[in-house]
Amino acid sequence: MTTLAHEGPELAELDRDHPDVLDLLEAFGSAVRPLEPMTVSECADKYRRLPKNTPEPGRFSTDRIPYMRGIQDSLGDRTVAEVIVMKATRAGISEAVRSGLNYWVRYDPGECLWVFPDENSVKKAFRKHLLPMVRLSLKKYLGGSFNDLTYQNISFRSMDVTAGWAGSPQSLSGDGYRYVVCDETDKYPEFSGKESGPLELAADRSKAYGFRAKRVLLSSPRSGDGAIATAFKNTADKRYFHVPCVDCGELQILTWAQVKWPKRPEGGDRIEHAENVKEDQAARYHCIRCGFEHDDAARLDMVDGGVWLDKDGKEPAKRRRVAFHISALYSPWVTLSGLAEMWIKAQGHLNKMMSFYNLQLGEAFEQRVAAVKANVFEEKAAAGHPRHLVPAWAGMILATADTQKDGFWYKLTAWGRGYRSRVIDHGFAHDEEHLRDLALERRLPIEGCDDASQTMKTRWMFIDVGGGTEVEGRDGNTTHQVYTFALTDPRIIPCKGHGGRRPPARELVVKQHSYKPKKESLKPYQGLLAVIDTQYFKDVLWARINNKDGELYEVHQEIDADFVAQMTAEHKVFERQGSRGVQVWKPISEGRANHLWDTAVYQAALAEHAEVAFLPTPEQLRREREAVIEKRAEVAKKQPYDLTDPHGRPFFATDR
Repeated sequence: MTTLAHEGPELAELDRDHPDVLDLLEAFGSAVRPLEPMTVSECADKYRRLPKNTPEPGRFSTDRIPYMRGIQDSLGDRTVAEVIVMKATRAGISEAVRSGLNYWVRYDPGECLWVFPDENSVKKAFRKHLLPMVRLSLKKYLGGSFNDLTYQNISFRSMDVTAGWAGSPQSLSGDGYRYVVCDETDKYPEFSGKESGPLELAADRSKAYGFRAKRVLLSSPRSGDGAIATAFKNTADKRYFHVPCVDCGELQILTWAQVKWPKRPEGGDRIEHAENVKEDQAARYHCIRCGFEHDDAARLDMVDGGVWLDKDGKEPAKRRRVAFHISALYSPWVTLSGLAEMWIKAQGHLNKMMSFYNLQLGEAFEQRVAAVKANVFEEKAAAGHPRHLVPAWAGMILATADTQKDGFWYKLTAWGRGYRSRVIDHGFAHDEEHLRDLALERRLPIEGCDDASQTMKTRWMFIDVGGGTEVEGRDGNTTHQVYTFALTDPRIIPCKGHGGRRPPARELVVKQHSYKPKKESLKPYQGLLAVIDTQYFKDVLWARINNKDGELYEVHQEIDADFVAQMTAEHKVFERQGSRGVQVWKPISEGRANHLWDTAVYQAALAEHAEVAFLPTPEQLRREREAVIEKRAEVAKKQPYDLTDPHGRPFFATDR
């Protein structure tokens, strides 16, 4: 082979047809040729090997789990900035994300932060999954020896993978990460110490990369307002895996409602029936169109022909944020009859039902336990009780107010012995003085009393402290506004709900409280504060509204549709909090007004503080009112002339 001398002609001047020049150009071209274009799935199929501790060790194959393809390929799509996967367990989605890492290291490197729920999860994931994957598929890309790797960092020549956990803000710190993977987000704690939530902390680490950043969220859902369910709900591009019936070809989303099995024999044991269904492999998936019964083999044939579409079966509009949902009904590692057995055994056990929905169907589970129905209020209003009229059996009026940025929702309720109550007014006050006139100073007539002097006004008021919202044009926020308003009248008591995750020791505590305004120019001052277990009093309120005789909660006849909508804005559901199931009252839908419901809850708490259970009986009240009228008549005979107060009512010397 001829040697090209340095002092020879420039390359451009060489004879490009010379054999030696052709050999040189070919060798140079092969060294700098760009990598062949490849998707994440193609890269995984070509290079990935699964370790022995996986269900199917050996060469990775996307064709074995067809629904992985769309999820995997989105991890390598530079037009997608965020990938959200709400999933069942045993669906292989974690392997899909690890395929993304395999692709990033080889073709599109960038610093990666992988966030787990806790430190133990980090060690488990690295020991069982990430380090075995590196050893089998990415070892040659390491920046050092495989034996030097730790359970918190994997250093490749092109990028680093750093582990963090949600309970440690320090582990989520760093200069910046192009890729952020948030694994099992619904197991994260709400806050990391005094910092922002772990999802916010993790997302903040990728901002420096701008449009090149990619965030991945994956988890089985725990509740309807959990992290993954919220992210899925707030994503416009939602994708579901539609599969064709092997008989008629109808594309459909696999749903649990279409899985059917033989009924339990009359009088048969439920547990025995569940085990028989599994042993006999009796469950089938029924096509929504033709009813064809698919066994597990046919179900997997359906999955082989599946495609990711939106819920209506249309091609999804491509966006920067993409959400996928996948249930165990698509998984090759579960059987229909095995799922049926779990379902049958879960009946009657809310915790087991919740686990089935969360872990097998990949759906948030919220079983409604209690709710207030609109027709209840319509029936109560039909009784025709006049507005602004105190019933004869009532011995006290209590007021409550829910604080808003632009005013106050208020409610006046007349209370009688034994917690009998009637809403006699409700509405919206634009400021404190308006609220004072409507809810505190107004005297209302008493039913059956012809004497104009027989009126009643509010004894106490609970008013929500308002949550600290800044008020335009005022020196302070709504909390400061409420506390200063309370100083003007001893009947006004600020209140707030108990903020802890665990129930308080007492349902209602009214205590001395030192309020310190945020502004340094404002001095702190003492006052009363009522701390309310709102969950408890919502139960109390619900029971009174639905009481059979109807007397424990009555309403005036002028309630409108808005009143009914607000009073039915919440329901009680069974959901998971941490490792346990709890029953909680929650809004039925986000953004729906529930201010009058809140005032009713405060009324139930204030009734306890005012001890309305021990008010005089209706007969005692009647005699007391008659005695007052007789006494006033006697005094009137002795007075030489008539006197009236500023409101035009008769004024007697005994009123001084």
